[in-house]
Amino acid sequence: MPLFLTQAVPPNILLIIDSSESMQEGVDGRVALDRSDPACIAGPDMDADLCPAGARSPLSKASIVKGVGLELIDRYEGLVNMGLLSYQQNPASLNRNSFNTGGTVRWHLVERAIDVRFSTNPNPSWWQPGHTEPWDSNIKRFRERHPTRSDIWMFFNDAIPGYAWSTADSSTGVPDLDTNVTGFYCRRDTTSTSAVNSCVANPGFQHDPDFTRMTEFAGLQPDPGTLQDIQFPEIASNLWFDDRRQAWSVFLVDSQRQRGITSWGRRAVFTQLNQLEWRTTTSPGRGFLHQPIQTLDEQHAENIRKKLQPQSLDWDPNAMTDPDWPLIAAGLTPLEGTMQTARDYFLGAGSTASDTFGPNQGWHSNLPPIPESCGVNAAIWVTDGLPSVASDGTALGTNLPQALEQARLGIADFYSKTEETLGSPVNTYIVGFALPPGVENIQGMPPNPLDQLAAAGGTGQAFDAQDETSLLDALDDIFYTILSETNASAAAIATNSTRLDGDTMIYQARFNPETWSGDLLAFNVQPDGSVPETPLWNAADPNLIPEHDIRKIITSNPSLTGGRMFAWGDLEQQDREEHFDDNQYLLSYLRGDPSNELDNGGSFRNRDSALGDIINSDPTFLGRENFGYSRLPGAAGDSYQSFQDSKQTRPSVLFVGANDGMLHAFDAESGDELFAYVPYEVYPNLASLADPNYTHRYFVDGSPRVADAYINDDWRTLLIGSTGAGGRSVFVLDVTDPTPASIDGNSVLWEFTDAEMGYSIPQPTIARMADGHFWAIIPNGYESTGGTARLFLKRIHDGHVVEINTGNGPSNGLSTPIPVDTTGDRVVNYIYAGDLQGNLWRFNVSNSSISQWTSPSNQPRRLFEARDAFGKPQPITARPEVGRHPDGGFMVYFGTGTFFRTGDNIVDPNDVRHSFYGIRDEDGNNYTTLTRTNLVDQQILAETNQFGFDLRVVSDNPATSGTKGWYLDLVSPVAGFQGERVVSRAQLRHGRIIFVTLIPSADPCTFGGDSWLMELDAITGNRLTYSVYDLNQDGNFDSGDYVTVMIDGQEVQVPVSGLRPGVGIIRDPAIISAGSEREFKYVSGTSGDVGVITERGAGVDLGRQSWQQLR
Repeated sequence: MPLFLTQAVPPNILLIIDSSESMQEGVDGRVALDRSDPACIAGPDMDADLCPAGARSPLSKASIVKGVGLELIDRYEGLVNMGLLSYQQNPASLNRNSFNTGGTVRWHLVERAIDVRFSTNPNPSWWQPGHTEPWDSNIKRFRERHPTRSDIWMFFNDAIPGYAWSTADSSTGVPDLDTNVTGFYCRRDTTSTSAVNSCVANPGFQHDPDFTRMTEFAGLQPDPGTLQDIQFPEIASNLWFDDRRQAWSVFLVDSQRQRGITSWGRRAVFTQLNQLEWRTTTSPGRGFLHQPIQTLDEQHAENIRKKLQPQSLDWDPNAMTDPDWPLIAAGLTPLEGTMQTARDYFLGAGSTASDTFGPNQGWHSNLPPIPESCGVNAAIWVTDGLPSVASDGTALGTNLPQALEQARLGIADFYSKTEETLGSPVNTYIVGFALPPGVENIQGMPPNPLDQLAAAGGTGQAFDAQDETSLLDALDDIFYTILSETNASAAAIATNSTRLDGDTMIYQARFNPETWSGDLLAFNVQPDGSVPETPLWNAADPNLIPEHDIRKIITSNPSLTGGRMFAWGDLEQQDREEHFDDNQYLLSYLRGDPSNELDNGGSFRNRDSALGDIINSDPTFLGRENFGYSRLPGAAGDSYQSFQDSKQTRPSVLFVGANDGMLHAFDAESGDELFAYVPYEVYPNLASLADPNYTHRYFVDGSPRVADAYINDDWRTLLIGSTGAGGRSVFVLDVTDPTPASIDGNSVLWEFTDAEMGYSIPQPTIARMADGHFWAIIPNGYESTGGTARLFLKRIHDGHVVEINTGNGPSNGLSTPIPVDTTGDRVVNYIYAGDLQGNLWRFNVSNSSISQWTSPSNQPRRLFEARDAFGKPQPITARPEVGRHPDGGFMVYFGTGTFFRTGDNIVDPNDVRHSFYGIRDEDGNNYTTLTRTNLVDQQILAETNQFGFDLRVVSDNPATSGTKGWYLDLVSPVAGFQGERVVSRAQLRHGRIIFVTLIPSADPCTFGGDSWLMELDAITGNRLTYSVYDLNQDGNFDSGDYVTVMIDGQEVQVPVSGLRPGVGIIRDPAIISAGSEREFKYVSGTSGDVGVITERGAGVDLGRQSWQQLR
């Protein structure tokens, strides 16, 4: 497991579930019940025990949302912290008449159909089940048989939960009136006596169970020949049934208004369902915290599961708040007040009660604190409709635009107040589930109303779901997005160009430590150097990785030179049995087949995608690079330009290793996977990837490199890679033509390992050597059998190996080397590399005879011995950087430190102090090993926060006679020793040496540690005499960007020497030039963020420069 992840914490998620009355409906908008079940035929004979209806029906929106919630708990138990919030509801009451005065009662459930048409024809032309006409259209989509007259059919477009009641008080049973409630009502026109008489015999809405009188009073009988619709008089519209003489009204409910329904139409039908349901018409206007946010462990998961059980109709005086009682669907939608409750919960963490989060909203004095989540907090509101009540309980069902605006302001307040207090906002995700059609047609309603709420909550756009599957998908996407905020990145940024133009891209590799999945993101760099938040593509997208049975995957063949396809028919039987359990399904799984994963009924580990985590493998870009080999003598040099020209038609490719067992090649423009390679070295551990109890391990974790090479009288482009921490091998692939059609087993040149190879964490490379051939330059890495530092040179075309042993051990190993051409002819003369014992080696390979590379007179020279001030060895793991010294010879730059061994992330006061060095190699025959006593001592003099940045100032101590370079001890003048070190390569640019440091941290919210980006004078190690940052943002690089610090007791203004990016631990930056006056540095941090620094280039008259932090 990566060292910086040992203290990772899960995000906090507050799930807010709609518990309004409309959740008693199904996704079709009608009372939820299984109409395909003969037991569910509505009417006097319906048996509630055989046909649950309303919220307790498995088909209700309430039950579907609860079921999805239960599935989320199963999926994310142990991965997130979760709490459950819903709407505060009126308390339960036995007084059936208190439904409109602050009580939630149990009435008898009916289905109320609106604007009903009747016919003796079961299939009239105006019955069209798939139509989307308005509620009052003559076209109808629902059809039901009359409950007592088999010859009559009822047609309508809208039917909602309704209720019948009596005046009985304190009754726990079903009143007599409730048992016989099917009724047919005709709207009467109170200004027309004839219309009144034509509707029903008695004034008001008279119950007419026999139904026959309604057709007689209409004055129209159905024509048996034409089976015409039974017609009723047209009448004036009204918002509700209103008998002015009897003062009896039936109000429209919110779900009707949100469908744009303005009245009950010409006729209404109340159909009995013979069962109880909870009912209230008012709301207190606030939210209620049913379960606080806590670690989703087994006990807390069970507590939330209790609230997500099917609705119960048994009597409980505390049904709305009892933690052991399922959520009740009843009442209105008070989103504004619910967000106020959520706001005060997050801000006060439950320590004190407030007006909107007190005992009536779930607060109590023993409420546990909200867990630490390192600023990753989210609320998810799942709703089937729009807000309908203000925070003070004022119903706004007749003014939905006002309700929406109040809710938007409530969410915006929640976002801003949490950001102000917590340092980062709590994002609000909005999920619309089976929303009523026609919401956007309501007068005064803005387009995409739920998007308005999502934008206020910082998430931009609402999710839409219409059924259980799409709801689970939406919530799964949201959970994944939230968890992605905990995604980490340890790899460096790659870029497709060193100069900024309209097609410049950067590439970031990330991984999710919860699921061990990987991302490879491509961003188009903007003209100002900025990086948009949304990538152009993510290679983890399943649409970019071919189906498992057609993926081009190659592998090594240890029994033969070259390789083979990674397919069942191409593997030897011994490999099938030894490494794949003789199970073809296992191999298919490794190739990306999800069909046998646990979620699909199989036994293999579930995966988010076929792309595994990418941790230490830096993405490498292959374009049309010119390596300058036209300078070579003979046919090689003469033909190189022609080879260079041939590159113009090949695709640009991005290579990266992943811990799914493969090196991947992606089209750098589209993100499509071109091919993948599986080293034989990782075969023994591949089966563990399918284990549901998988514990993370490394596979292909090394960083690949690409190079041109002249082999067998032909120019080829080669990739050299390693297994990194995943094994002890190095491999070379021919990627001259990286298209899938050209890649096969012959593309594998060889895979190399040796008894003296340790873990191949150091990076190999390819170069032209003095013997006239191209060689792989391979450090032996760490934890080899013999424990000494060794350099392997392996000739590309025939595999001949030269081994150079420094003899220095034990517990040693050679780190990443850098080959150096000292004469400018593109041929390597020296190779520099450090080791774990703090030795900097120079290997002389300038002789054209390879036997001289290992001759007794040409042993590796120990150029420098790195020791701290207490004499402790300082291991060198980063690749050195080499540049010319103006007075002759070379400067070799490197830092010290390790960050791969167990315990490297823990800082002990007795640990070695690390340093950065600039060593001069005068290229003479002086074999005296240099130490720090031969160097100028530079120090970090000050650390300060000015201009909104954490900044450093380094000394400018002059060189003295006879010094051979300089060093900088990495000890803070403020915090003291912090274990700061250097584990990535330095970069020499514009006379400045640029390097990144690493400071480990056990704080779970610092992403494993932090880094400084340092820039010093390359020759002297002094602080620069000019500013490379426009800290005051005035567009200039001048003394206005200096910082004020105390040096030697005096207050002075000086340029800065380092800047803390603040995105966690970073690697060496990718650098893109924007002309001579400025350049951009891109760094990827363990936080998962990308930092962009605009700096001074080679010129002096520079444009604006800034620091950006982007996710």
